[in-house]
Amino acid sequence: MLVLARKVFENGDIDAGIWTVGTAMGLINDIPTVGDLVARIVEEAAELMSNRLAGMIISGRSTVTR
Repeated sequence: MLVLARKVFENGDIDAGIWTVGTAMGLINDIPTVGDLVARIVEEAAELMSNRLAGMIISGRSTVTR
């Protein structure tokens, strides 16, 4: 059994035995290059910081009480 699992995970032979996946597998829509993936992550982070998080920051005013 362990030999079959090793074939699946080390060699990528998915027909050799049982392999496990998580629910995140359903979120995969493409297989980008590393460069494209990093660019996408940076772009999404910049959008998040400028759009969603910007509304949480009040310029020049502190919400911390001492």
